[in-house]
Amino acid sequence: MILPVTQIGSLPHHTVADAVTYSRKHPIPFLPERLVSNSEYMLSLVNDPGRLSCLDDFTKEPFVGQVKVQCIGPMALMREERCNAREAVGKIRTYLDTIFDRINATGQKILFLDEPGLSHTDTMLSEQLWSTIFDAYDATPGIHNCGKVPFEAMFQSEVVRIISFDASRYRQQAEQALPKRNGKRIAWGVKSIEDVLEFKPGDLITPPCGVAFKDKQASVLHTVPECEAIYSNLMDIATKLTAKP
Repeated sequence: MILPVTQIGSLPHHTVADAVTYSRKHPIPFLPERLVSNSEYMLSLVNDPGRLSCLDDFTKEPFVGQVKVQCIGPMALMREERCNAREAVGKIRTYLDTIFDRINATGQKILFLDEPGLSHTDTMLSEQLWSTIFDAYDATPGIHNCGKVPFEAMFQSEVVRIISFDASRYRQQAEQALPKRNGKRIAWGVKSIEDVLEFKPGDLITPPCGVAFKDKQASVLHTVPECEAIYSNLMDIATKLTAKP
C-alpha cells in the first residue's frame, strides 16, 4: 500500500540533488523549492519560473504513481504584488505551464494553490479565479492555507477537492466544521497523530507548512537531519492511520 504522505514544497537543502532525492523518496513526491539562496520564495518563482532550480532533476524520470505541484494562489499574489486578477492568473498560468509541460506521471497529479489569509478574502472571487487556473490542468485541485481556514466555505467549494491546513494549530476549529465536510479530502498538516481528527480514504498527511524554516522570523533553516526526522514522523503517522480498521 502506498502511504498518503507528501509535503508542501519548501526545503532547506543546499544542493538540487539532495532536495530532489529527499522529495522523490516520499510516496507522493512534491516539487521542491530550495530556500537556501532566498531566490526560490514562491513570489519570486511565479515572476521568474527559471529560478526553479530543481525542475530539471525532479522531472528527469517519470513518476510511477502520484506527484504534487504547488504555486502561490491568485488571492495571495494580488495581495502581495497589488496586481489585478487578470495579471495574477496570467503569471500563475505561465509558471504552472512551465511545470506541467515537464511532468510525466502514471498516476494522479495534485495541484495546491497556496492561499494564506483566506478568512479575509472574497469567496466568490476566489472560486472564480481558482476555477480558471485549475481547469487548465489535468490535476486534482487543492488549497493550502497554514493560517486560519474558513472551513465551512471551503467545504462548500465547487472547485476545491483537497483542503490543506495546519492541523497542529487549528484542529479545534476544524473539528467544529467536520460534520459539514461534504466529501472533501483533507491534507492534515501534522506534528503528531493526535492532530488527525478524522482520517478518510483520499486524505493526505503532510507537515503543517513547508519545512525550509525552523524559525522563519529569525531566518533559521531546518537541518537536513531534522528534515529526515520530519519525514520519518509523517511516515509513522500515516502507517498507523492506514492500519486502523
